[in-house]
Amino acid sequence: MTHDRELRDRVGRRLAVPGRRGRQRELAADLDRSPRTLRDWRAKAGTERRPVGRPPRDPAERTWAMALVAAEAARREKAPSWRTAHRVLGIPARLAQETVRTFKQLKQQRALESEMKRRVSVKAHFKDVLWAENGAQFGRIAAEPFLAEVLRDVATTKTLAVTTGPAPTGDDIAALLHCMKEDRGTLPLVLSVDNGGAQKSNDLARYCEREMVIVLRNHPRTPQHNPFVERAIRELREESGLDSDAPLKNEEEGTERLQAAWRRLDNRHLRPRHGYRTAAEVDAAMPRWYDQVDRAHFYKAARKAIEEAVRACTKPRARRLAEREAIFRTLENFGLVSRTRGGEPLARPKAARFS
Repeated sequence: MTHDRELRDRVGRRLAVPGRRGRQRELAADLDRSPRTLRDWRAKAGTERRPVGRPPRDPAERTWAMALVAAEAARREKAPSWRTAHRVLGIPARLAQETVRTFKQLKQQRALESEMKRRVSVKAHFKDVLWAENGAQFGRIAAEPFLAEVLRDVATTKTLAVTTGPAPTGDDIAALLHCMKEDRGTLPLVLSVDNGGAQKSNDLARYCEREMVIVLRNHPRTPQHNPFVERAIRELREESGLDSDAPLKNEEEGTERLQAAWRRLDNRHLRPRHGYRTAAEVDAAMPRWYDQVDRAHFYKAARKAIEEAVRACTKPRARRLAEREAIFRTLENFGLVSRTRGGEPLARPKAARFS
């Protein structure tokens, strides 16, 4: 647009010079414009042109509109629609659209910043310290859901297993852990799980107690408590293209696509948090926990910490949160993990580290 305006002014000034009007037809042909257009350019040469686009809004008017929208949002406890801002508050329609959109964006930005400041991140310093398990739906075969269980090592972000089939039982998850023990030579010190029926079953509880594995349960309907495997599920969905409603011909197709996505994520996907190495490379290089601590010693300390933490709790939510905190405190005391809140070390009372 600016280039066209400069061209008009330059050509108009040339044609306005006496003696050059005779070249008007030739110049119109060269510029692929009509002689009438060039006559108009010559007549407007040197005159002030109207600015392109809408005139800018007065900042005071924008401030006034934002104050009205903010007051209405506080009264309603939610942001008003732009039509409400226009009809009820008397804000011009276009200004109402811009103001409500800006108000919602600012509100979302403030909420995100607040969440980031409160977010607690966990970093495991040794592999096989903490495993995370959960199931998800990766499509449909006719009307039946296609389900898969995912197991990930938190320290290395390596996906240890992806199993498909019907909804698992506690015995199925225990069998999966037993297979992983034979494959990796050990079990985790802590297993993070959801609140499904299989995860709360007596079969899994007895297996973990026998193998001295602490079970870390998240609070119901709180996926933020098990973000490690939730992130793995999201990556598998994005890499395989299998969302919860993806149509599949049969179970073999879904399994093949998930297995291929699993291999690519572990062996080709570079992880910025690990210095742009793959999860397989990190897993091969990271030391194991059993060179640092004794399982029986850790298990005894964790069980004691849990018993002391939940002793004064009377409600299930308080009990669950106290149990989770006791487990993480024990992991920190043994030097196996570290936690941060909003990027800063998590404030906690001084405690002696276990050797």
